[in-house]
Amino acid sequence: MNDQASAALGATGGSRSIALSYDGRAGEIGKIALVNSLLGLITLGIYRFWAKTRLRRYLWSHVAMEGDRFEYTGRGIELFIGFLIAGVFLGLFFGALMAGSILLDYGPEEVNPLEILYLLVILFLIPVALYRARRYRLSRTQWRGIRAGQTGSAIKYALMTLGLQVLVVVTLSLAYPFYRTVLQRYRTTHTWFGDQRLEFSGRAGPMFGKWLLTLLLYFPTLGMVYFWYRTVEFRYYASETRYAGLSLSSNLEAGRVIGIVLLSGIASIFFIIIMSGIALTAMRVVAPELMSGELAADPANPLALFTPGVIAVYVVVAFVIIAGVGLIQTVLLVHPLASAIIDSLKLEGTIDFEALSQRAGQGPRHGEGLADAFDLSPI
Repeated sequence: MNDQASAALGATGGSRSIALSYDGRAGEIGKIALVNSLLGLITLGIYRFWAKTRLRRYLWSHVAMEGDRFEYTGRGIELFIGFLIAGVFLGLFFGALMAGSILLDYGPEEVNPLEILYLLVILFLIPVALYRARRYRLSRTQWRGIRAGQTGSAIKYALMTLGLQVLVVVTLSLAYPFYRTVLQRYRTTHTWFGDQRLEFSGRAGPMFGKWLLTLLLYFPTLGMVYFWYRTVEFRYYASETRYAGLSLSSNLEAGRVIGIVLLSGIASIFFIIIMSGIALTAMRVVAPELMSGELAADPANPLALFTPGVIAVYVVVAFVIIAGVGLIQTVLLVHPLASAIIDSLKLEGTIDFEALSQRAGQGPRHGEGLADAFDLSPI
């Protein structure tokens, strides 16, 4: 079939197979991660909002479908403002709880109801943050000028999450597939691209046996079987997802995912070990008395051990470890996982992309404030 016939088929909504592709390069994304890490250190972490935006723009722009690339339109200032708003809210709320605890003056053996309230609020706000962060990212994602989006209630999603988590605990984790599937259905059926909503028909039943096998093999495999489960789950969820006249599928391989996770984890551990060795060597130079045990701590002044040289070593090593691990995770985890996942996806069916129209609404004005405050967004 020639190009003109293919174009005509697409325009009339003929049945076809549509593959997604990712063509990012490790060297390019490594340079972005390195610059992001350096600027993050120089600005004491403030640049991380612009760093996330830069990384997302690279990743999104290297995903293509039907010859056109996706686009991320979010801005660093939106994430920064969202973080400030969330920070003020959390500061006022938890400050009030702390003040209340001081006024109530509960003893060490007494149960402080405000501490329980603090824990419950944290558990509630985490799924709220995750849902709102997903809504923001989708609202800043577009293809051929058509935006994605997400409706639904973050409050309802959080309440569902807490209730299902209680069920998982009560059933000794046997309800985990049900927990995952219910939340996946809520997220997917409230996801839009243009004026069309996604559909999801998955059930927990097909994943139950695989979860039992995961529980059985968890300790013998040192937890690696969990990544097998999540890969199988991803393929199943993809096969139960529909968009307009298209059905989604994935051939993601568990072995590839486990290999990526292992390599990134081992590389990060080795890097931390090497940097710890360098730190010990530096300590022997700047504080030989401390390393030899000749310098004893003064009970009246425990900070006497921390000389300017020791503090400098701690700070430099901590910054280098944070930057180095971030670079390793971006190059060896985020990049290859994006490649594996995107390249595994395929859409099949009938659709006329030209008939899609933009859905009303611009999405949230500000970024992932709560998610950034809790550090829940890896990219």
